[in-house]
Amino acid sequence: MSSRTADVVVYRETSISKVAFFTTLLIALVAIIALVIALDNLDTTAGQAYFWIIAGSASVAFFLGLCMTQLTVTVTQQRLILTFGIFRKVIPRQALEFAEPTQIQMSIYWGQGIRKGRDRSWGWITSAGKGLRVTVHREDEKKPLVLVFNSRHPLRLANILDIPHIEEEEPEAAEEVVEDFVNEESATEPTQPDAV
Repeated sequence: MSSRTADVVVYRETSISKVAFFTTLLIALVAIIALVIALDNLDTTAGQAYFWIIAGSASVAFFLGLCMTQLTVTVTQQRLILTFGIFRKVIPRQALEFAEPTQIQMSIYWGQGIRKGRDRSWGWITSAGKGLRVTVHREDEKKPLVLVFNSRHPLRLANILDIPHIEEEEPEAAEEVVEDFVNEESATEPTQPDAV
C-alpha cells in the first residue's frame, strides 16, 4: 500500500480557442492542396524533396496548432494545474496568495496562447472575456508570479481555490434584485378607479 494520498480532482474546466482551431484547419487544408500538387511531381528528385518538406512542415504546424487550441484548468485538493496543449503548469495550492476575477484583454497579451503581458503577468489565453488573475508566492523570487487564464466561472473557481479574493456580484443575481424591486414597487402602488 502506498503512503501517498490520492489527489482528488475538485474542479475541471476547458476553454477552446476557436481562432486557433480554425487556423489549424486552414493550415491543414492548404497543406493537403500543396501535397496533392506535389504528388504530380514525385517522379523527380526535386518533386520528392518538395513533397517531404511540405508533409513535414504541415505535420509540425498541424500538431502545434492542435496543441494550442485547448486550455484545461484543473483544481485538485493540493494543486492548481493549467494545461495548454503540451504545456503544463502545476502550482501547489499553498503557494496561491490571491485571486481576482478579471476581464481578459487581448491587447495586453498581444494574442492567444501562453504569453507575457505588458503588465508583467503571464497569460494562458484562449480568448478575450472572463478570466481569473492568480498571484503565486515564489520562495526563490522577490516578486510573486501573476497568472491570468480564461475561466467561464472565475468567482466560483476563486471560491473553490479557497484563497482571499475579491467578491464580484454575478450579473444574473443583480438582474433578479432589480426585478424583485420593480415587482415590489408595482404591488404597493394604489389603484385608481376607472372613470366613466
